[in-house]
Amino acid sequence: MVRIPSGNAAAAKLARLDQLQRARDLFHQMPQQDAVAGNSLIKAYADRGEIQEAESLCLAMPRRDLVSSNTMLRAYSTGGDFDRAREFFDAMADRDAVSWNVMIQACVTAGDLEQAIDLFNRCPAPDIVSRTAMIQAFAQDGDLDSAKRMFDSMPEINIISWNTILTAISQRGQIERARKVFDQIPHPDLVSWNCMLGAYAQAGHLDLALELFSRMPLTSLISWNTMISGFSHSGNHRAAMSIFHKMPARDTVSWNLAIAALAQAGNLHEAAKIFKKMPQRDIVSWNTILQAQASDGAIFARMPAKNLASMSAMVSAHAMAGNLDHALVLLDAMPEWNSVSWNAMIAAASSDVELAGWLFDRTAEKDVVTWTAMVAAYAGSGHLEDARRAFWRMDCERDVVAWTALIHGEAINGGLVTARMVLDRMQCPNAVSWNGVIQAFAQNGNLREALEILREMCAEGLAPDGVSFIGALAACSYIGLVQGAKRCLCSMIVDFGVIPGVAHYHCVLDALGRAGKLGDAEELLRGMPHSPNDATWTSLLGSSKIHCDPARAAEAARKLDPTNAAPYLMLAR
Repeated sequence: MVRIPSGNAAAAKLARLDQLQRARDLFHQMPQQDAVAGNSLIKAYADRGEIQEAESLCLAMPRRDLVSSNTMLRAYSTGGDFDRAREFFDAMADRDAVSWNVMIQACVTAGDLEQAIDLFNRCPAPDIVSRTAMIQAFAQDGDLDSAKRMFDSMPEINIISWNTILTAISQRGQIERARKVFDQIPHPDLVSWNCMLGAYAQAGHLDLALELFSRMPLTSLISWNTMISGFSHSGNHRAAMSIFHKMPARDTVSWNLAIAALAQAGNLHEAAKIFKKMPQRDIVSWNTILQAQASDGAIFARMPAKNLASMSAMVSAHAMAGNLDHALVLLDAMPEWNSVSWNAMIAAASSDVELAGWLFDRTAEKDVVTWTAMVAAYAGSGHLEDARRAFWRMDCERDVVAWTALIHGEAINGGLVTARMVLDRMQCPNAVSWNGVIQAFAQNGNLREALEILREMCAEGLAPDGVSFIGALAACSYIGLVQGAKRCLCSMIVDFGVIPGVAHYHCVLDALGRAGKLGDAEELLRGMPHSPNDATWTSLLGSSKIHCDPARAAEAARKLDPTNAAPYLMLAR
């Protein structure tokens, strides 16, 4: 006969050690089963995702207590069965703070703000846990003001509450406000530091991210990986790899980020070396190196397992390389298709609008990317009316990329007025959308209108970037408007606070050269804050040849790569 105390203790211990079958056998041998051992078993089954086993055990327990019910309620919630959790909660004879908090959190996880508010209002004694859950609920619904009001009304605040409101604010892109909250946290923990670090990195404020990273009292793999990802996405792949090589320890995510950074930089040889050094690879590792070197069929053949992403990467690689026949064969061989594969094919076939249309018609589940690819294909082939029809026929919500594709289509087909009308109809145009219209007007010689649209862009709260000015400057250069180019460059710095890059100076230099103002061009070239590149010196060389200044042409040629014969051939003509 099993003695009750020792038997219960043994069953609970076995459950905690994940020896569930032995624990259950022992539990069923007990003449008097207590709730402690039963609750340990319920929790163990729930943690393993065996919800039905947990439920049958819970319902069969002769001495079920509130802990048993709360454990089962949490199992339904974490298992994603929200309806069953609510049904179980409503049937509970007794509830405590844990019951209410588990159910409120279940509503938050399910994205049901209305039920979360209802439960919170009915909760007899909301505590710090329920209030923190409501901060998360409001933030998920985009109601940051209500989230902040809930936070400010809390009688007590713990580090989880601070981190929840910090996450809510940073995810909305309000970086300065997030930093103010971070600085108010009495004792920020590692989660707080990583949240603020991620906010800076995602917003592209890598200098602030690096400064914060250097001040962190304790770092984790998440901290290091955030820095690698931030530098990689900003295009600073050298800094990303510097962080990678300084890491005291790495996980698979670190290695995958390093491979992706090198691949984006075009350093495929180093990416392959990093891949070979990996102590352990997952499907993401294989897909990352495959996307980097997708034309190498050997990598695809060596993959121990392939998923839709792997197959889609190969389809995309063949399609983008122009091997549409190979891509179609691989597409037909896929056990199942996803929109990524079809979208890649349509985008690759955009120069052949009939093939793109045939692929579009065969795509079973069209998403916004599918429709956008077709809009771009029609517009790029000069079929503007078809592009418009495809855009307005979209049976899914149009995103900013889709709207921008139509703007670009209107612009490249000469529809300046309609491009502007499309921009005006957009709910939230981004900088790319505005830049498309600015460039369209500038390239058609409407410089005054282009700069006016630039000012409207600023008035809407969007900061213009370097791309915003390239179109206007290039137009000035092309039609030889020296004063227009100078005014545009000056306005860029003084009015908009955008620092010109070498491409912007090159446009002004080209305008000066075309107008025969070679002395001014060389003065600008030598005085600009960037090192002149080969394109800059080649522009001066070409202008000097056209305007018969052999000495200046020869000087420009000497600044170019001596192994390149092209400059000397230009001089000899």
